[in-house]
Amino acid sequence: MAKTGLNLKTARGCLRSKQGRTGWAMCVGAGISLPIFPSWHELVHRLIQRFDDGPEVDEMLGRLSKSFSYDTLIQAVCHRTELTHDEFASLLSGALYFNLKSNATAHEWKIIATALTSVSLTSLTERQWGRLLNFFFEKYQSSSALAVAEILANSIQRKVPPTAILTFNAEASLYALTNAFLVVNRKHTKRQSVFDLATRAIANTTSVRIPFYFCHGLLPVPGSATHKLSPATVDKLVFSEAEYLTLANSSFSWQSTAFLNTAMTRSIVFIGLSFNDPNLRRWLSWVHLNRQNELSGIGVKTQDISVHYWLRVRPESETEEKWIESSVAHLGVRLVWLDDWTDIRQTLSAMLCL
Repeated sequence: MAKTGLNLKTARGCLRSKQGRTGWAMCVGAGISLPIFPSWHELVHRLIQRFDDGPEVDEMLGRLSKSFSYDTLIQAVCHRTELTHDEFASLLSGALYFNLKSNATAHEWKIIATALTSVSLTSLTERQWGRLLNFFFEKYQSSSALAVAEILANSIQRKVPPTAILTFNAEASLYALTNAFLVVNRKHTKRQSVFDLATRAIANTTSVRIPFYFCHGLLPVPGSATHKLSPATVDKLVFSEAEYLTLANSSFSWQSTAFLNTAMTRSIVFIGLSFNDPNLRRWLSWVHLNRQNELSGIGVKTQDISVHYWLRVRPESETEEKWIESSVAHLGVRLVWLDDWTDIRQTLSAMLCL
């Protein structure tokens, strides 16, 4: 039987208690980036409009999305464009960043693009990091990314940091916003980098910084400077169905290794994920089964064991709650229910006792 989900009161300290033992990690999906970046539906709509721009596109996409996943539809766009891999990545980047760039002045966009591609906190001045935060609070105050970034920065400053951050997004908004909070709130002259950007297996990670894994690659940012140290990894993108199947059918990938190692040794809090990703479910099921077998081998009861947490808005009915809780119990995941997404800052703070 699945464990009953936690709430703001009962979840208090569940991540703080990991400090000094296994530690905790965070894994985020596209949900935290809304409305800064488009939904999957909006992204595919913008790509399709390049070829079929008319009033019937909405209805057609509605019908197609009932039969095909969005990664399949992105694959279809890829076929119709006949672009090279790099050219298609540029097309995706333009569609992904279109709204954000449109909402910024030329000067604001220069700051944003630098922050999103920065490998050092010194890439921007403290004033510029502050202007970045002001822009996002003014334009996207409702985005969960702001709340999550603020709590991440607080956890680092209060000495209860995550041991790793994993993202299935191909953009670096959480990374940039967390850096901004760290600089603006920390206010010291020695602005040493806190994160190691990890976008491929050979990424340089150190014991003194927190690895930030981009499991589905990182798209280039329109208008940003390109250089050999650029974190963008077009060759590691997982957007189209072909790219997804390549990852799923591989017996080894750096993404699976990074995720499995983290899930095996840490408690992960999941935010902005729907949990319908087969790869995610497969990896978690392996880890959970291995944990159950090893605990059983030393005589520990493993019924209802769960070490990971999924933050999700509470559904309307208690019956639906139970079904959702049961859908991830065999993955070692326990729900932490939010009454509304605006509760995410308070709930994460409680989980970390900040």
